[in-house]
Parts: sequence; structure tokens; C-alpha cells
Amino acid sequence: GLNLAIIFFFKSYSLLSNFIIISALFLIISSLMDILKAIKKNKLDFARIISHTSFGFLVLFIGLNDIFSLEKDYNIKLGETKKFENYSIQLQNLDLKNYKNYQAVVGKLEIKNINSNQTNILNPEIRIYDKPKTLTYEAAIKTSLIKDYYLTMSNIDRSDYYNIKFQKKPLMAWIWISVIMIVFGGSIRLFNNAKNNYMNLNDRSLMIIDDDDIFRNRLITAMKRKGYEAYGASSVSEAKSLVNSNAPKYAVIDLRLNDGNGLEVVSVLSNKRPDSKIVMLTGYGNIPTAVAAVKEGGTRRLYLNGVEQSLSGSALNVSCLLYTSDAAD
Repeated sequence: GLNLAIIFFFKSYSLLSNFIIISALFLIISSLMDILKAIKKNKLDFARIISHTSFGFLVLFIGLNDIFSLEKDYNIKLGETKKFENYSIQLQNLDLKNYKNYQAVVGKLEIKNINSNQTNILNPEIRIYDKPKTLTYEAAIKTSLIKDYYLTMSNIDRSDYYNIKFQKKPLMAWIWISVIMIVFGGSIRLFNNAKNNYMNLNDRSLMIIDDDDIFRNRLITAMKRKGYEAYGASSVSEAKSLVNSNAPKYAVIDLRLNDGNGLEVVSVLSNKRPDSKIVMLTGYGNIPTAVAAVKEGGTRRLYLNGVEQSLSGSALNVSCLLYTSDAAD
């Protein structure tokens, strides 16, 4: 259906070009849908939006460029006019100019769009260098937001004719704008990653979730002495609220709380902040509990006797630890 529509509107019979257009439209629509979903969730990732949308437009512009490009190669004499499709090109003048290192034969060619009656003057050059003896052909380029014209001129030996190569390349400016926007989106991503990495290195936030007020407050005091920005929560609901407002880098979570299971907090924290480090506390050390903790966001299990000692040591450097009070080390 889309292929037939492209053939009808653009008169493009190239399957490859049409596939490029269809792929580009799919990418753009997918990016727009992602933007709407992100707005609903209030989680706009500008770097991703800019990069993905720009890539979709880049592919689209490349496809349209391929469909509407025009190339012509012909021989022409001074004062002669050539017509093709809806264009005419006239070689109006040839001028010999002397420069410090070379001589140049500068052509004056008028490109006229017959349909719009718009004209452009391009001046390609044939350059003759003395040291060493070299002949080069310099293209003349006319750039606009809609299309670019490229024109080169070369001489034909022992003849009054000049070979002209003409190209019309639509949307070249927008192709470059799309590339720049992709780079811009990638730069934002790199900047944000560097910023987050710097903040993570200096982040000492620690939330302690336990319904035992005496134990929780004692642990908060001990961890503050160790340089952590420690604070507490006494329930699953309170912990979830704190995580959603400002997820900590470190967390100590009791498995059994008055209003639910500590694994609920592990799940929320792991989704909100994947780089968080979590210590699970439980007096019921068993394999199913350990497996459940690992599935919710942990990576391994560790038995420790001293809770305060384990937290002030290397325990906070791994993704998830399971403390059991009935296990010996």
C-alpha cells in the first residue's frame, strides 16, 4: 500500500528508494509515539528523542534525494543552450583569469528552471597550474534549503566544445542538518552520562528501611559517622514514597516490615535507579529468599554477623547482599 502511494505521488519505481522512504516514515512515527509515551510518563529523554527523530528524518531526506536527484552530462559550445526535463543551461561566457600560482578559464553558465522561470548563474573553473604542470576542474555549487546545484566544466581537446556535468541534489541542506542534530543528541547523551557519573561518584545517599525504630536510628547514626547521608523509613509505603521522590544510591532494607515485604522496595528502587546498591536484612536465611532478592535487583548473597560492621565495610560495593542473623561466617 505504502509502496503504491510512493509510486503514485513521487513517480518513484525504484524498490530500494521506496523501501528507504517507508523505513524512514516508520522510524519517524515510532519516534513520535515514543515522545507521546514519554510525555505521559513525564520521563522525557531529550538526547534520545533528538537522535532517533533526526535519524528518521535523515533516512527520509536521503530517500527523497535519491528519488528527485537529476544528473546530466553533455557537450556545449559558447553561446549554446541545452534543454532537458524542465531545465535549460546556457554557456554565456568564458573568461581567462591569471592568479599567482595558476590560470583559470572561468565559465558563466545560466541554469533556468523553465517551470518557475527561476535562474541561477554558476561559474565553474578549469585551472592550469605551472609547477607542476597540472589541470584541475573546480565545481561550482549553488546551495539552498530546497536543493543544491553542482556544475563542472572540462575542455575537449582540439574542439570548441566543453563538457558540462550538471547535478541537482534536493534536500542536501536538510541531510546535513539531520546529521548535525544526531551529533547534537549524542553530545547531550555524553554530557548527561558524564554528569551522572560524576554525581554518582560523590553520591553518599543511604536509606535505611526497618520498622525497629531503635535499630534503624542507631544504624543511621553509625552510617553518618562513616560519611553517608543516611536517613530512614519505617514502612514499605514510606520507603516507596522516598524512592519515587529521590532514589538513594545505597539502601539497607529489612525483609519483613509491618505493612509488607521489603522486596517491594527493592523492585521499585532497582527500576528507579539501576545503579543502586542494596543490602537485605532478614533473620530468616533461606535459599528462596535469597533467590527472590537477587531477582528483584541483587547479584549475590552474603552471610554476615555484624550488621553495622558489614555496612561500613565492602558490603556497599556490590549490588545486593543478604544479611542473615542466624548465619555464621
